[in-house]
Amino acid sequence: MSDLHAQELIRSCRGLAEAVALHSSLCDRVHLGVYLSNLLVQMYGKCGSPDRARTVFDGIRLKNRFSWSLMITADLEEAQELFQRMPDKDIVSYGAMLATYAENGQLARATEIFRTVPYRDMLMWTSMLTGYAQARQMGLAKNLFGGMPEWDMVSWTALLCGYSQNNASEDAWQVFTAMPRRDLVTWNAMLAAYAHSGNLLEFERCFWKMPEWSIASWNTMLAAYFQAGDLQRASQIYDSMPRHDLISSTTMLEVFSQLGHLFSARKLFEKMEERNLISWTVMVSAYGRLGFLDDAKALLESIPERNVMPCTAILACYAQNGHLDKARRVLDEMPEHDVVPWNAMLAGYSQGGRRDLASELFQEMRLQGLKSDQISFTCLLLGFSHGGKMEDALRCFLSMQSDDGLEPVLQQYCCMVDLLDRAGREKDARNLTASIPFR
Repeated sequence: MSDLHAQELIRSCRGLAEAVALHSSLCDRVHLGVYLSNLLVQMYGKCGSPDRARTVFDGIRLKNRFSWSLMITADLEEAQELFQRMPDKDIVSYGAMLATYAENGQLARATEIFRTVPYRDMLMWTSMLTGYAQARQMGLAKNLFGGMPEWDMVSWTALLCGYSQNNASEDAWQVFTAMPRRDLVTWNAMLAAYAHSGNLLEFERCFWKMPEWSIASWNTMLAAYFQAGDLQRASQIYDSMPRHDLISSTTMLEVFSQLGHLFSARKLFEKMEERNLISWTVMVSAYGRLGFLDDAKALLESIPERNVMPCTAILACYAQNGHLDKARRVLDEMPEHDVVPWNAMLAGYSQGGRRDLASELFQEMRLQGLKSDQISFTCLLLGFSHGGKMEDALRCFLSMQSDDGLEPVLQQYCCMVDLLDRAGREKDARNLTASIPFR
């Protein structure tokens, strides 16, 4: 195998299992010099495996600056230690460190590097701009953009995408019209801004004004109508697309599932040349939503590489169909947990009238060290509401604010108002209604 072929295989790698197999194959066929080893570090970083990236990195005898920068990007937890150990820091290494912090929401550390670095290139400015946008700090992003020594298409597009992702379509339009030139990327960003805002009229106008369309343009159109609940229009768009990719086909699987067209979903799924965990999960959920639990389970077991996502889907299927014991068994057998499957189990207990088990599970989450989120508390409150357990609900409502620092959302306020009203505490219900900050 030539080095060039090896480089192409590494760059095209799409998942951890493929990455491990490829790495093993390369070790038997080619000499892993610094360049190929650097690509492997980058590959494992993109696959979310910093430990494997570190193993490759430690095996590089003559590390260069790119080796260090790629390892810093791959391992957020060890980034600071790696950066301090780096023998020859340059603008690339400072930029990698800043980008790693900014992309992962650690803006204080990113800002410290940005302020103290001896020289700032355009990549640093854009990394900070993107970091502020991801943190929904568009005021800071706008001020930073105004202070840049120059603007290029990347910085203009970063600001536009920031407004787009934060549902600020009017601000996005102002940036879009002020840009010295526009390309397909910026048109797609503007299209996404209207899609996020739900303004389908302007969305359609923008789409038909575009000088050309890419598959990303069509996918945005398809997703916009799917998210708006116009499933028939979404189906029409899919049929009119010049070609389909993994994203459009997976979205269409969701459309068929919600329309109850299981045969069409299965037919499309079998025709898909490429599948990922999302498409597998959508298909598992489609079977479960329509009550075909054995088929859902069989499909789950045929997934070549599973993680928490499809396992949570089958858990939710069991819970929604009243098979709470099977759902709990799936949760207990999962090799790794985050809060999502626990929330699915909480929802199952609450909807199934098992408030006692929901309360026990919530406490078990605490003991496991999992941080409850808004969905966790909503599931618990709904369970108390259905059972008329006003005092338990009140303790839960106050606890989420005092113990977890979470501000109640509208659904949680409505749940408490309903409980107070049903308990005959009309004055308390009126007072709580008056205190809702986003009526």
